[in-house]
Amino acid sequence: MTLGDETPQQVPADDREQDYADEWGQIKPFRTHRTGYSTRIVPERKPAKRQFRGYSADVLSIIIPVFNEANNLVPLCRELSEVLTHLHRATEILFVDDASTDETSTIIRELQTSDPRIRGFRLEHNTDKGGALAVGVKEARGDICIMMDGDLQNDPADIPLLLAALEQGADLALGWRKKRADNLMKRLSSWLFNACMSAVFQKRLRDANTGLKVLRRETAISVPLTSGLFRFLPFVLAKRELKIAEVPTHHRPRRNGSSKFRSGRRLLSLLKLSAALRAVHAPLQAPEGLPAYETL
Repeated sequence: MTLGDETPQQVPADDREQDYADEWGQIKPFRTHRTGYSTRIVPERKPAKRQFRGYSADVLSIIIPVFNEANNLVPLCRELSEVLTHLHRATEILFVDDASTDETSTIIRELQTSDPRIRGFRLEHNTDKGGALAVGVKEARGDICIMMDGDLQNDPADIPLLLAALEQGADLALGWRKKRADNLMKRLSSWLFNACMSAVFQKRLRDANTGLKVLRRETAISVPLTSGLFRFLPFVLAKRELKIAEVPTHHRPRRNGSSKFRSGRRLLSLLKLSAALRAVHAPLQAPEGLPAYETL
C-alpha cells in the first residue's frame, strides 16, 4: 500500500470549529530534514495520529501576539501562506490582540473571513505580550507551537529551520537574531539581559528574548508566561536540562508602526526573577491566572 492509499484517521474538533475536523482528516505525515540552512520535506509513514486532550500531533499552531500592528497583519499573513504551502502540514494561525488601540482587531476579523486557518482573540487589558502568549498557548490545538512577533521583523521563511531543529531532538528552537536590525539601545539591552540571566541560571544563551520560538505545546504550557515571565522561558527550560537550539535567522527592520520595546519594562521584569527560578522546579502543569479575553 502506498502512502496515498492510506486512509487518514479523522480527528475530532471541538464545538467551536467543526471545520477543522475535515481539514485535519486530510493530513498526511511528513518529516523535515535540515541540511545546512536549507530544508526539504520527505514523506514518511507514521501510525495513526496521537491525540493530547483536544489537540492534534499533526497540527502546527502559530501564535502571534500583536499590539497596534494593524498595518502589518495582511503582509504577514501573505508571507506565512507562502511558507506554509511548502510545509504540507495542517496549520492554524492564532492572532492574540493584546488590547490594541488601533484597528488590529478589525483586521483580524477580516482575515478570518478569508482564511479558515486564522483564529483571533482579544485581551481586555494590555499585558505586555506575556498574557497574549499564554492565551495563545491555551487556545492552541496543535502539538507544536510556533511563537513569533507580528511586526514583520521575524521572517516566516525561517520557520522550517526551527521545525527541523525540533525534529532533530531540540526541546526548544530559538530564532537567533545573529545580525539584528535594531537600534543600539535595543541591542545593548538585550545583550545585558542575556549575559545576566546566563550567569544567574548558569546556562549560556545568546538571544533568549527572540520573538521566534518553536516548541511543543506540552512544554510551553508548563512554564508561566504572564507578568513578564515569558522573558525567562528559554532559561527556565535550559535549567530543567531540556535541549535548546539557537538557530541563526534573518532579522528585518520594522516596516510599519512603532516599536513596543521599553527598556524599563525589561528591567522591571527582573523583579520576577525569583518567580522564574521557582518555575524551574514547579510542577509541569498548565499555569493559572490567564488574563480575561474574548474570541473574535
